[in-house]
Amino acid sequence: INDFELHMTQLEHSMGRSSDGSEEWKIFPNPTKNQMNEGTSYISYAYQPEMNFSAGFYEGGVYLQISTEEQDAEIYYTLDGTEPTEESYLYTSTFLISSTQIVKAIVIPDDYFGGGDIYPSFITFNTFFINENHNLPVLSTSGYQMTDMLNGNQYLRPHGTIEYFNSDGMRTAFGYGEY
Repeated sequence: INDFELHMTQLEHSMGRSSDGSEEWKIFPNPTKNQMNEGTSYISYAYQPEMNFSAGFYEGGVYLQISTEEQDAEIYYTLDGTEPTEESYLYTSTFLISSTQIVKAIVIPDDYFGGGDIYPSFITFNTFFINENHNLPVLSTSGYQMTDMLNGNQYLRPHGTIEYFNSDGMRTAFGYGEY
């Protein structure tokens, strides 16, 4: 009998033995359901990026810092709610958020594209409401293909983020995944 603690994986990834009978478990970004585990695999995900401000409501703006514990890696981010990639903004220093933005960030190891064994991190996301007033709960959502799905194409499988802010402006629930 084997004993293995399962770890959360990213959308459409799986964990499995690196080869049949192996003691080593890895992450497979292209699962092979009911078949031998083959193809590219990784030993872990990079550490997630961290932001120095929590999601929420702010007056005037915030100077945002994004950091990671991951060595030899870059942080990429977006300000429009889209999923960050290596084509997004490269984080180099603190920047000002002066209007309402959904900031998403990802850590990509330097050797990822050269065959490294660490996969890019889970996405960190925060909505910053700047100079916004409310007295009702607020829902912030962003997602890929959401508008197309809501306009009648139910065959899409959009994924994105959702954040719930209570009437006091505190984020009390959040999630990332497929809608």
